[in-house]
Amino acid sequence: MFVKYQGTNKVPFPVDGSCDWWLKDYLLSQAGDFDDREIKRSLSVKRKQIKREIDGYFPSKPFPDRLSKPCDQRLIDIINFLCTRIKSQPAFSYSQTRREVRELLTNVGLPVDEALIDDFIVCICILFHKSKFILPYGSKGECEFYIEPRPPEVIERDGRQYAILSPHGSFKVNAIADVAHPSNGLRVSFPLIDTTIQTDDYVDDALVKVDEHNMRHIDLKSDLQFSRSRQKPLGPVDVS
Repeated sequence: MFVKYQGTNKVPFPVDGSCDWWLKDYLLSQAGDFDDREIKRSLSVKRKQIKREIDGYFPSKPFPDRLSKPCDQRLIDIINFLCTRIKSQPAFSYSQTRREVRELLTNVGLPVDEALIDDFIVCICILFHKSKFILPYGSKGECEFYIEPRPPEVIERDGRQYAILSPHGSFKVNAIADVAHPSNGLRVSFPLIDTTIQTDDYVDDALVKVDEHNMRHIDLKSDLQFSRSRQKPLGPVDVS
């Protein structure tokens, strides 16, 4: 960044207004990954206003390498907040996974039924669930099958707005690892499989639980089973 330090006491150099050419676009991109509530809680304004503030610190030209006004505490606060989130792309996108399943069926001589490809993907996600892996230098991790919730449905009644939350959403798989470090370990999570497959047609009612706050959620922490003998194929393991 453009705040530089010298020596072991980290005494700041005078800030001369120079910055790396990618900084403006990076900050604007990072701001787009936070919702209004997160930004307002930390920076007291909404995302649209933060983007305007960022624009105001740079000249209106592509890839500026200098600030257009002095670096102040407000800009440092914005940068510190926006850099708390590391963005990464999933290892397997939904379209890529569908393509590879289709190729797999073709290669083994099975008919390609487009309607069943999503079933295969859900089964793959289940197989990844709780799978463990080993990283270099002794670090270990585990895959997590989870549901990305859909946005709440907002309704208006008697002049007031209410948000209706659903336990349903889209299936995803994350990889979670404890990265070893000589002084202090670090837990990181990154997307492994991304899908837009909605849970409504798959999740058996037996997996829908109610917590202590009377909120419904789908329990994916138990042992799971995919069976077409059920009306909805994804449910707990049948021990009968």
